[in-house]
Amino acid sequence: GETTMGSWAWINSNEKGAPSPYHTLNCLGMLAWHRCSVVQPFGEWTGSLVRRRTPIHYGGHYRAKGPLLHDPINNNDDDDDDNDNDDDDTSFFSSQHSDNHDSNVYYYPDEGCVDPGAAVRAMRSKAIEQGATFIGNAHVTNLIRQPENGPITGVTYTSSSGDNEDDTTITNHTIDSIDVVVVAGGVGSGDPVLGELPLLHSPGAIAYAKPNHDDNSSHPRLKRILVDTIRESHVLQRADGTVLVGGGFLVVGGAASAQARHDLPNTPSSATTNTTDERIMGDALLHAATPLAAPLLNRVSLTATVSRNRPMPADGFPAIGRLVDDDNLYYAVTHSGVTLSPLLGKLVAMELTDNVHCHLLESFRPSRLFQNASPPDDTEI
Repeated sequence: GETTMGSWAWINSNEKGAPSPYHTLNCLGMLAWHRCSVVQPFGEWTGSLVRRRTPIHYGGHYRAKGPLLHDPINNNDDDDDDNDNDDDDTSFFSSQHSDNHDSNVYYYPDEGCVDPGAAVRAMRSKAIEQGATFIGNAHVTNLIRQPENGPITGVTYTSSSGDNEDDTTITNHTIDSIDVVVVAGGVGSGDPVLGELPLLHSPGAIAYAKPNHDDNSSHPRLKRILVDTIRESHVLQRADGTVLVGGGFLVVGGAASAQARHDLPNTPSSATTNTTDERIMGDALLHAATPLAAPLLNRVSLTATVSRNRPMPADGFPAIGRLVDDDNLYYAVTHSGVTLSPLLGKLVAMELTDNVHCHLLESFRPSRLFQNASPPDDTEI
């Protein structure tokens, strides 16, 4: 029922191994955003401009225009929304990119972004309306099984209260009569108490900025999501004007992201607590992304920098389902949580409440992670 500021929240199936089960799942996730009445109002369907070193080819079901040599906004004559010319987007192809001749730029009109906090609050409100209860500040300490290797019959957890460390009270609780335990979402999914799902160490940082309002001039606005996989910078602007900038290897899940995490050195995975370090990290992210959208980023001020470890199963792909068919411990853990959340919410609910077996999720059962089995095929459906 909660989220953090550590998500760039790009709704897409970009760079996700098309054609493959993972790419297909994310395409359906994008479609679910349009069909779920709870979250549909929060999607901002701006389209994305992505610059990469090598050409890429998608099937006809995933709209991609390119490689583009000129301003894509002026060349997409078949879509009126794409004909709006704005300097923020064309700067992505400016002469500042001295290596443009070695790159390929693609336009993805169906992609978008979301403020995850707003979407999660809406989902939480709807769940409460339908009878759900949320317990905050809780840490699960044990899953009670009767008999020892039998099904889960209860959960013990601790909760904390108090305004500061010196005034904190820890209380023990027990929930009996458990039907199913769903381990979903964050990096806590790898806790030994919850079955120790194998996860990768996948840290990332995001800089938040706001346009300056120290003069009366109009401020340029970014109409597209900009992703540069060569310079390793990405930037988007939400409807409320907030600018989000990320950097480093583009992590989208799948085999490539898993391999990259193995190859890259470890970096801090928790929130930065030193204000000076936050400022240095945020300024560096903004500086690196400035060539993508100079008219905008030259006139913004850093407001926050967030560093988090992203939940990613060990092979980069989602882990959805039970370890064994007759167990009542169910995992729903994926890096692509924003894109997939409306779809997985529906499919997981069907499997748990209607006792159906969803073939679409078959490639992503968590048992493979405990058996050293091959990951889902990244090239074939």
